[in-house]
Amino acid sequence: MIFTLAILFFWQSRPPSIGINGKVANPSGSPVQVVSTPPFAPPSPVPSGLSNQTVAISSASMAPVVNLAGRWQITQSNGSVVDVSMKQEGDRLSAFCTHSNGSVRSTDASGTVRGDSMILTITWDDGTKGEYTGRLETGHFARINEGILKGTTRDLFHPTSTATWEVMDRVFLRP
Repeated sequence: MIFTLAILFFWQSRPPSIGINGKVANPSGSPVQVVSTPPFAPPSPVPSGLSNQTVAISSASMAPVVNLAGRWQITQSNGSVVDVSMKQEGDRLSAFCTHSNGSVRSTDASGTVRGDSMILTITWDDGTKGEYTGRLETGHFARINEGILKGTTRDLFHPTSTATWEVMDRVFLRP
């Protein structure tokens, strides 16, 4: 679940440092009003004589996220094993994956991570497409600051085809 933040910023002589997509949100130095959605109350009105601009900021993008980069294996409850080579930039995931002893390869694999949860969509060269959702959970060999990545998967072209999965060859540090 993503919540947005309600903040009212006022700058007088210095430009703001808030950026959106790598750009300065308000180069003029005028006030920036950030709009909220429930459960937060809306920001107070901008004082007279000051202009404002509206900028949305997601609190989820500011939260720390688990680092999923590297090589690991997904073991599914239906017996399939997926080899994953994951890259991560912030909350964005991209990967190269194989299954069936390398005979089926991903043509696209991308997703996002939020806190200790992730979602990854993999398009396979055999014409199938899977969605993997997971989160860090406690495990037998995981310390208090670590977790085992577990979740569910479904075939996006055949939604009734589902399985649970777990990464058994690696633990991940909690954010």
